[in-house]
Amino acid sequence: MSLGALESDLCPELLDEVIEQAGVREQRRRLLPARTVMVFVLGLCVFCGADSHSPPGYRMVMCWLTSTFGYLRGLVVPSASALCQARKRLGVTPLRLLFDRVRGPRAAPDAAGAWLFGRRLVAFDGTALDLADTAANVAAFGHIGTPSGFAQVRLVALIECATHAIIDAVFDACRHSEQELTQRLIGAMRPGMLVLADRNFGHRLFAQIATSTGADLIWRIKGNADFPGRVESFV
Repeated sequence: MSLGALESDLCPELLDEVIEQAGVREQRRRLLPARTVMVFVLGLCVFCGADSHSPPGYRMVMCWLTSTFGYLRGLVVPSASALCQARKRLGVTPLRLLFDRVRGPRAAPDAAGAWLFGRRLVAFDGTALDLADTAANVAAFGHIGTPSGFAQVRLVALIECATHAIIDAVFDACRHSEQELTQRLIGAMRPGMLVLADRNFGHRLFAQIATSTGADLIWRIKGNADFPGRVESFV
């Protein structure tokens, strides 16, 4: 498998910067320093669908990384328990900081399919993700009524259409609707964007808030949608 952007964009210097900023630099020499663990956690995301029956195990992912990923080549693969403990030591802060550093549109001015009417094409997209079946996850997010039976989070992202680059994203328990989560992404919209959305977002309040950012909107709307007043300003 190709690691694509994971290998080309995440240089060691960038990873070291967010590790220092998060204050999680290891205090002694380890088999699994923080930079290696960050690559491992991101690798878990890349390879989560590699097996059609179930996600690959920790050691299998690490074997793939050590055989293909630049400066990890040749690293001795530790036990799954060691990888799990290293992941806990790393925590979430450096990953959140890394996301803030790399998110954003990527399409060049001449990129095919990235622009329409001189505006950057972006879109909202949502999904639900299964979580580990732990008591803490069930307490925080719940699992009653979820299709898989596992605790889940709902994720909504603003994505550049041509490159699939994530401009911003939010997640919360599935009791929060996509429409509610999308309103938390309004601040990521900018003048010069043409934002695509499906008919679930075609209501007047959302249009008023979204157009106040300077972005332009294009979407399908329900047949019974009520847009009194200046409808043309929202089309």
